[in-house]
Amino acid sequence: MMEKQFLDLSGKYSSHGVDCHDGFFEKEVNFKRDPKNSDFAKGYIAYEYYSNLSDGTVLYRGSMVASGNHLSLAFKSENPGQNDDGVAIGVVMFDPDANGHVRTILHLFYYQAQYQGGGNGMVTCIKC
Repeated sequence: MMEKQFLDLSGKYSSHGVDCHDGFFEKEVNFKRDPKNSDFAKGYIAYEYYSNLSDGTVLYRGSMVASGNHLSLAFKSENPGQNDDGVAIGVVMFDPDANGHVRTILHLFYYQAQYQGGGNGMVTCIKC
């Protein structure tokens, strides 16, 4: 019997987006596959998540689940007193770069119920 193939989204991504309150932003995000809590046979993959600034300061930690090219993410601020925890939904896409190499790209819409009375944004993450 062949082992079921799955898309591995682990790794470092360069991200940029637009937040409805804060405007344009850039950050680095990282995903690490969690084999213990994944169901590879059914194609459900769990990940640990964190994002940081270029100086290494961690902004958020959370969890992501993926199935096929769909994903969902929950994140929590690492800054005590900053109430900007949230959730995101997204899709995985593949696009060639200028050199013809295929890049993994995540397109996400996020929602933060408590941040400044509620907010949202879009973010694009390109695997490094």
